[in-house]
Amino acid sequence: MHKKIVLTNGLRVILVPRASTSAFTVLIAFKAGSIDETNDIAGIFHFFEHMTYKGSKKRKTPYDVAEYMDSIGGEHNAYTGKEYTAYYVKASSQHFEQALDFLSDNILHPLLPESEIEKEKNVILEELKTYEDIPQDKVKELFEEAIFGESKIGKPIIGRKDSISAISKEKIKSYQDKYYYPENAVIAIAGSIPNNENKIVALIEKYFEFISSDLTLNRRAIEKVYGKRIVVKKQKTEQSNIVIGFKVLGSESKEWYALKLLAKIIGGSMSSRMFNNIREKLGLAYFVSTSYCDYRNFGYIATRAGVDNDKVDLAIRSIVNEYQKVLTGGLNDRELLNAKEMFRGSIAIDMEDSEFLAEDYALTELIEEKIEPPEELMKKYDTITRKDVEIVANKYIKDFYAAAIGPRVSKDKIAPLITNNQTPITSK
Repeated sequence: MHKKIVLTNGLRVILVPRASTSAFTVLIAFKAGSIDETNDIAGIFHFFEHMTYKGSKKRKTPYDVAEYMDSIGGEHNAYTGKEYTAYYVKASSQHFEQALDFLSDNILHPLLPESEIEKEKNVILEELKTYEDIPQDKVKELFEEAIFGESKIGKPIIGRKDSISAISKEKIKSYQDKYYYPENAVIAIAGSIPNNENKIVALIEKYFEFISSDLTLNRRAIEKVYGKRIVVKKQKTEQSNIVIGFKVLGSESKEWYALKLLAKIIGGSMSSRMFNNIREKLGLAYFVSTSYCDYRNFGYIATRAGVDNDKVDLAIRSIVNEYQKVLTGGLNDRELLNAKEMFRGSIAIDMEDSEFLAEDYALTELIEEKIEPPEELMKKYDTITRKDVEIVANKYIKDFYAAAIGPRVSKDKIAPLITNNQTPITSK
């Protein structure tokens, strides 16, 4: 069970008590992600996320921040996405108030010292280099460029070298004031929490006292997206990393459950089609996996693999062939049942983790503006039929997009390999 409370300042609070644990997680998420940034300041939300742990009103230095969290035996972290930024603390229930104090002070009262800003620029530029040196991660970024083009949703969260270098204290404060206000945030608290709702609300009102604002929830216009179809990066690597996929709708679509099941059947497990054929039968890859990426208004299903530099063409043809076999041969009931059971199992496991619960409730409310408890998800998965999944397969498995990193990858070679010639399936 959960309860949603809206405070007088517009801040939404979601309580998810769990008696089976002695720990809790408090997470606050803001509807402020990389798609809200302008090109000249790309990466500023990710930068601000870093700066919230560099000194605050109560804890002046990075050491003071770290030492305080150690003193209560807790964990803290933050992450920036394309549609949000989130911060959390996870600790034992006896430190409930200290966690709220710590989180609010870091986010609402960061000192943003100029010396730390300059140091953090170097840190993030090194982080940027790290991404460039990890092709299995970088290739996903290139795939989003291929499928979303120059749109905001297609650009990397971390920003670019020039935009990171241009960040200043004034620009950070400007973006903080514009997006970090109560109506644009959700706090979720899950796990072992006080059995006194009034006490919890009083503590949140005490510590999360935002600067007054007349702003309302950040409403984003849906931008037009024009993909590049194929993006490649030639790089000296021991293996080539590839991503092949197709556009679908995002998380607000009524087809969401069928799309999740389709991706799971295609390549979301060790018994899936991609794993069984690309790895086990053909021996083309150690790692191969298919997933559904679901932003609110945009989405895609894509398969990633790391393959021998001499077998890129064969691997791409084989991945496209597996997609097309879904259309020519259809699905079977056993695959659908297994996919549902995998979701049932992962939901049951995730519900034991207060961090997962806090994140799930907060981000669903923030992005979708609704609450869908994890235990309710399975009921909806169970309503999806094989025909439902085949309908979305027929609708979306077409117009393939590709990204690749390796020493000999090229657009000219990839283009004919992702040409689609499938025949629609008819459910038996």
